[in-house]
Amino acid sequence: MTNLHSDITFSASENSIINMSMLIDTLNKYEWTSAYGGWIRSELMNHPNNSMRFIDDDGKLNPTVRPFEDTALLMKLDNGELIEIPAKSATREERENADEIIREMIPLKYLSESISKYITTGWIEIACYENDENGDPVFDRLRIYADGKAEYKSSVLDERLDPMSANEIYEGTG
Repeated sequence: MTNLHSDITFSASENSIINMSMLIDTLNKYEWTSAYGGWIRSELMNHPNNSMRFIDDDGKLNPTVRPFEDTALLMKLDNGELIEIPAKSATREERENADEIIREMIPLKYLSESISKYITTGWIEIACYENDENGDPVFDRLRIYADGKAEYKSSVLDERLDPMSANEIYEGTG
């Protein structure tokens, strides 16, 4: 289902000290929507650490705060045998000719480790919303702290049911 009602946002705590250029470079290594956009600096916000927004050409379709990564490629050989190639060692030609690409959600630990090192104090938050396949609003939030702690929360709001939510916390090592 194509979702016309979705968005993804960035915010940071008021006391945060962040290396914004390195953070943007790191965030842009991940796919935050199915439209392959990216985070850019924005002068629209008053707070220097909220000066980032996400842009793409397709209206922020299928935003996520838990990006996926390619882990393996499946290729069918001429003899019909199906082989699995680790994505990290795959060549460009193998990627282009893959019959299937296996993708897995990046663990919270790895997201935290790659992002928190650019946060000296405070926290950053990426949040998104969209309507699920039933039209119910889904809100996701990822907050990463300077000490490496990461919190993920997803909530589906359906007035016919109690709000459903999923939570995951990585305590960090800091």
